[in-house]
Amino acid sequence: MKKRKFLTGRFLLFIALVLGVLLVLMLLLRQCNRESELDDGYSDLPARIERIREMIRLSTLEIDREMVITDTVNQKVICAVVDVHGMIGFDLEKMPAGMRGDTLFVQLPPEKITCYERGYRIVDAYSLKQPLGFDLTMQASEENIFKKQIPLKFENEMYSRGYVEVARSQARESLGKLLNLFNTNVVIIDRFPMGVQGAVLPDTLVFEPRERLTIGQPEK
Repeated sequence: MKKRKFLTGRFLLFIALVLGVLLVLMLLLRQCNRESELDDGYSDLPARIERIREMIRLSTLEIDREMVITDTVNQKVICAVVDVHGMIGFDLEKMPAGMRGDTLFVQLPPEKITCYERGYRIVDAYSLKQPLGFDLTMQASEENIFKKQIPLKFENEMYSRGYVEVARSQARESLGKLLNLFNTNVVIIDRFPMGVQGAVLPDTLVFEPRERLTIGQPEK
């Protein structure tokens, strides 16, 4: 009788050990599956970011217009109507992105403005020193000085007329559409929705109080 109880006790101990081993194996398998799911979700993060950059690369706003520019060159006041062309894109090398927990944060990079003149005609001119009727024919050197000011003046107008704000808004919208394709929580950060325009934008993610950010999160 005692021998049967002894064998029964050893059998129960064996069963307990087997169950313990099975439980450990199940926990290990569950952990591996969880890590695998995380790997599947984030191992392709560089590829995702590259696709984001490609989408921003396509988000370029182009403007064609005529603008009146008045400038002073060698005591000559020149007023001209200038045909200008401008493009607003984004500096893709300065687009910080990274994970915080299970959320991907993407910071809209600085805008990149390119503008040039395609022709102009002088509509008025006068000298600050010479009497009326003085010959105001522009010399080649004066013309070059005048033309150099055109891109800067047009760039300033892109900010004042809200073209840059529109371009950044369109870029955020394009990002939202792209990121909707990813099964990941995403937050788009735009620290300068009106445009950077000389401000220093860090090359790394900057997390600030929410009220100081323009944050767009794609709808699920």
